Amino acid sequence: TTLFLQPATRVSSRMVSCVTPRLNMAGHVSLKLSDGGVLSSSALSFRYALPPSVSSIHPVMGPPEGGTRIEVHGRNFLPFGMLHCVLGHDRSVWTPAEWATPNLVFCIMPAHANGSVPIRVTNDAASFSPASKQFNFRSLALQSVVPLAGPDRGGTMLTLIGSGFGASSVPNVFTASKVACHFNSTRTMVTPATVRGDGEILCRTPGSIGEVRSSTVEVEVDG
Repeated sequence: TTLFLQPATRVSSRMVSCVTPRLNMAGHVSLKLSDGGVLSSSALSFRYALPPSVSSIHPVMGPPEGGTRIEVHGRNFLPFGMLHCVLGHDRSVWTPAEWATPNLVFCIMPAHANGSVPIRVTNDAASFSPASKQFNFRSLALQSVVPLAGPDRGGTMLTLIGSGFGASSVPNVFTASKVACHFNSTRTMVTPATVRGDGEILCRTPGSIGEVRSSTVEVEVDG
């Protein structure tokens, strides 16, 4: 067993501080205090942990009002009290993370201005995952649908006008990977949409079910 001796600074009669030495593996180590060359009989357990990493988040977009619950997938997530999702290049916005497994945590997005922000995860408020994934705060609005009627067998091509549909030719600006139209607020009457621009999409109506002769239309972006 290798013994590491680290200098300690006395903070008070009940507290000292010291810096952990470098260790090339993760795991628990025994921690004791030496005072005047006399080693304490009791020992504490300290855990060396690998830094977290993020491989994906879902969904990648939500309203600037906040409240979107996202899944954060990655590695080395630990159920510590300081487990957080950290937003922004300057790591200025923190939101608590709910631990599920070492590979999955959940976070509720706070209110934030429109735009893309990097997301990191920290277990201990000291080490952070790289800023490799971004969440996109984006206002989504549907203003009009043309035409307003079509046969009940479905197949009518609709043009939907609005904003925030997630199309951009500008580098480093969010582009949606999945856009769909929902009919009657269900997850069964769903058709894929073709994005023609940030303010225009096309989708075909599904066939009507039963006696339904009218339907609401909603747009889902990267849901």
